[in-house]
Formats: sequence, structure tokens, C-alpha cells
Amino acid sequence: MKKLFVLVVAFVLMLAMTACGGGSGSGSEGSGGGNDASTKTLGYFNEYVIGGEYTMEMQMEVDGVSTTTKSAVKGDMLYSETTAGGMTSIMIMKDNEQYVIDPASKTCIKMSMEIDSMTEMFEDEAEDYAAAVATGTVDIGGVTYEYEEFVVEDTNVKYCFDGSDLKYIITTMDGQEYTMEIISMEKGADASLFEIPSGYTMMEY
Repeated sequence: MKKLFVLVVAFVLMLAMTACGGGSGSGSEGSGGGNDASTKTLGYFNEYVIGGEYTMEMQMEVDGVSTTTKSAVKGDMLYSETTAGGMTSIMIMKDNEQYVIDPASKTCIKMSMEIDSMTEMFEDEAEDYAAAVATGTVDIGGVTYEYEEFVVEDTNVKYCFDGSDLKYIITTMDGQEYTMEIISMEKGADASLFEIPSGYTMMEY
């Protein structure tokens, strides 16, 4: 289960990187429709990540366990809630603090860490999505999707589209391929997601 949550967190951080990087690309001016973006992937994130805020829901399967994840970015804050095998884990990053929250036991682990601005962390990554290393089609569940493939920190990532809608992200970690389905993608993020729940046992490291 620990491996599962580590993988999901990696995916969420990768998506935050893509979104923030995409927002600084050539299509970031004007209405944000992504028409000036050099790839469909950049155009997609330019459209949905206006102002550095978005909410995404996704699902994937790791080692036979189905997971659902809701993630949100609002400015320099990151929220991720993952449910797998009947267990839910929440991670919040804000104000140079990382919180790992377990709703079942009502405990919260707080760790101080230097968290750079999301934009500062990932603004240089836009160039990774300016040009795809490969394009093509892939069959998933009997449906054919167009994909753009990129190399991010020596990892190949395929963004699979149905028309203009991002449907799947396929990536390889440690030689194993993982497929994440995008359930929904919306502009904006609810500020209450980033509030630390009261009444929980707080442990600080």
C-alpha cells in the first residue's frame, strides 16, 4: 500500500509540474485557450490552469488495487486525496509545511520543509512540453486515442486525447507502465480543501 501512495503522489506532483509549466508557455497570454501552444498538451493545460488554480479527479490501478485521487492546486498550495483498498490518505502542502492526514485515525503528521513557489519550481519545465518526441495512436479499452509523448526527467510520458479532451496519462516508472484515467478537470480550486482539519492529533517532525 505504501508503494501505491508513493506512486500516486509522484503522479500528482508530475501533473502540478505540467500545469504550472504549461501556464508559462507561449499560449499563456490572452484568454488562455491554448491556441498558440506548440503542442496539444500545453494547450490543454493553458486552457484549464488559468491563474494557477485547477481541480482534477483521476483513477488508476496498481498491483491490482484500484485507486481514485482528487488533486487541486491553488497558487503555491497543493492538495491530494487518495482512496485505495478502503483507505484514504490526504496530503496538503502550503506555507513551507507538508501535512499527511489520516481521516480514519484522525491523525496529522506535520513536516517543515522549504517549499518553493509552484511557479518557480516548474516554470522551466514548459520547454519539456514544447515539442513531443513522438505522436501516434493507442488503443485503451477498445477506444483509439491520439497521444503526444514527452521525456520528463528521463521518464517517457504519453498524454492521450479524445479530440481536445485529455483522457489518459501513460508513464513508466522503474520499468513498469502505469495508466491513469482522467475523470474530470476543472478550472479553480475550493479554498476549504487546503484547511487543516481541527480535532486531529498533530505530530510534528
